[in-house]
Amino acid sequence: MYTYKLSLDDILNPLLYDISTNEKKIAKRKRSFWYVIAMTAIIGIGGFIFKDLFIGFTFLAIAVLYLFFGNWYTRLAYKRALRRSIRKNYSSLAGSAINLEINDDHLYIGTESGDAGYPFSSFLMVSETYAYFMIKLDNDQILGIPKFSMELEQGIKKMTADHNIPYREHPDWKYFPSITTTS
Repeated sequence: MYTYKLSLDDILNPLLYDISTNEKKIAKRKRSFWYVIAMTAIIGIGGFIFKDLFIGFTFLAIAVLYLFFGNWYTRLAYKRALRRSIRKNYSSLAGSAINLEINDDHLYIGTESGDAGYPFSSFLMVSETYAYFMIKLDNDQILGIPKFSMELEQGIKKMTADHNIPYREHPDWKYFPSITTTS
């Protein structure tokens, strides 16, 4: 049994990991990125067609700026929105005790509000980042387990080896959602 105190970053980082590595979400962001650029450019061209130079230049400038800084802006917007949501809805969980237990066929997580058991057969992938183990479940959720002891790290690595769970290392992972390239 392993016990640690939950922080708001322990809630935030799995969400950020999911939106930065989930191929469906990356593809949707790419489509939205190019859609915004195309629509602002069309409005800008429409401004020139209807002889409104202010609208034409303004919207073409926005399209160009978004092309170069849209990825950066999107990254900040997602992170800010998720932080606000977590502070608003989950701030009462900060500092609560989390109990982890790795059994023969389940990972049990116990909190003040209840217990949950995750069978190893539902684990699609275990990714190790600089400070967390991110466990992707078959229902598209991500569990984030902070690395707070060497014993826990060894237990999770042993679990992945014993149950043939795909394992990947991302030691340098940082949240930066890709819009124009896949990563």
